[in-house]
Amino acid sequence: MVAKQTVTLARVFENLRESLDLELLTSMPEHDVVLEAPDVHRPGMALMGFMANFLPGRLQVLGESERAYLISLDASGQAAALHRLRELEAPAIFLTRGQEVPEASLAVAREAGFPIFRTSRPTEEFIRALGDHLAELFAPSDEIHATLVDVYGVGLLVTGDSGVGKSECALDLVERGHRLVADDIVEIRRIGEDVVLGTFREVLQHSIEIRGVGVIDVQAVFGIRGIRMQKRIEVEVNLQPGGTTPTTNAWDWTVATPSTSACASPRSKCRFSRARTSRSSPRSSPWTSCSRSTASMRLRT
Repeated sequence: MVAKQTVTLARVFENLRESLDLELLTSMPEHDVVLEAPDVHRPGMALMGFMANFLPGRLQVLGESERAYLISLDASGQAAALHRLRELEAPAIFLTRGQEVPEASLAVAREAGFPIFRTSRPTEEFIRALGDHLAELFAPSDEIHATLVDVYGVGLLVTGDSGVGKSECALDLVERGHRLVADDIVEIRRIGEDVVLGTFREVLQHSIEIRGVGVIDVQAVFGIRGIRMQKRIEVEVNLQPGGTTPTTNAWDWTVATPSTSACASPRSKCRFSRARTSRSSPRSSPWTSCSRSTASMRLRT
């Protein structure tokens, strides 16, 4: 995996403005604010001055309890509470449930260039949605030369050297009712400890390039049922030229001793080496064929 990408406050606001009904009550800082972590905090006692064990650089969410405390203070008390959040280097404040911001707090935030956002969503729902989006943005990501297909609900990553037949395999699977996620370049992200998601590169989207044929728009030919926006990667099929021994690569996962079974189609000239890990397979299914190649299929542990 490559290093985590830079995540800015402006990007988060643009991504979630419509879906979370975000409204900017002050103004954005002149320079882009870079977020340091995907964590979302409620300041609670930090507003009162007890800031021990509060991590700096986190987005702060004010619910009904925090707002009730602010409006119980006079103008100088509200200013002091906002300055405490500034001491925690909070990139921004989010106010939930469409609550009104006390005018004194709003004036202090405007003067300090401190962005305050408001959403109509309930506090816990907003924190969950914002946290999920940040976790996705902060996830380690990479791009690999491969093809990703949803086969019977299982994310099948097809790898191999250029020209070995990855796109032909994918097209054959889509013709049989399975769904294409990405061809040629697969963008992958690690979510949590054991989930790897794959999606397409924006410029390529759901296109397959077949040598001697050209570029095929899968959505235009097969409809919306022939594509998926993203899929968890669960199985890798490494294609090798006929007559060669499968080799390992960066996606080589530990497997038990494999057993070999022939492809389902009588037209096939390949054989799949199917391996089972200590975990059971997500779903048992008759894998379809791909031509001119042998394939070593390894389940992710």
